[in-house]
Amino acid sequence: MSSRRTPGSEPGEQGVRPVARGGRPKDPEVHGKVLDAAAELLPELGYLELTIEKVAARAGVTRKTVYHRWANKAALVGDLLIAHAVVDHVPDLGDTRSELAILFRQILRDVRDDRGTLMSALWATIGEPAVLDRFRSEVLGPRRQFARAAVQRGVARGDLPADIDVDLLIDMWSGAVLFRTDVRADTFLASQADALVDLALCGSVPRLPSGTEASGAGAAHAGVPAAAWDAGMDGGGAGDGGGAEHGDGLDDAGPSGEGAADRP
Repeated sequence: MSSRRTPGSEPGEQGVRPVARGGRPKDPEVHGKVLDAAAELLPELGYLELTIEKVAARAGVTRKTVYHRWANKAALVGDLLIAHAVVDHVPDLGDTRSELAILFRQILRDVRDDRGTLMSALWATIGEPAVLDRFRSEVLGPRRQFARAAVQRGVARGDLPADIDVDLLIDMWSGAVLFRTDVRADTFLASQADALVDLALCGSVPRLPSGTEASGAGAAHAGVPAAAWDAGMDGGGAGDGGGAEHGDGLDDAGPSGEGAADRP
């Protein structure tokens, strides 16, 4: 997983120790050890096999220490996913195709982060609404705003239709990546990503109802608040380097072995 860095997130940067229930200060070093242990075990075991006991043992602390900070496994994993999520903007390069290509590769990066560990763990916490609400507001919401901005710059340049359904396009790209990589366990080729970007630039995009234009707010459907669409399970984030630092997950050659024969 890639560590998320936001202002004030570096250990000891503020010089203030978080306070636990009952007024006792938490030890930030212990907090970090527990998160690091969970980050190591999650890819090894998967969410279902992960337990507080195993995390505590790996971190070298007691179960009570972990439960003093997190109410349950879902809360712990939720904090981990949020702390390690990549939330960056798509750089304004002055070229719509280049920006959409970066956006697509970063959608793929976000969906396939750590071989799908993030997504599978996120879905496993679906029974904990508070965890999902935090992930939506702190990760998915900002990612979607940055993704919308990239598409809307293309609209402003005249490279994309004025009535493009921005959110539905991003959802379609995210869904295509998720289905192909997670459901089919197949490889998403760089040429396939480029083909979908080219389709969009040729005007093959979902459209808003007649008479409606994509607005700066990015609301996808007439009468539906943008905030309602922010709550959707979308990919999106993007990095200034086009995903190079974290890997874009794309292959230029076809896969070998299983999954290649049934390629459409």
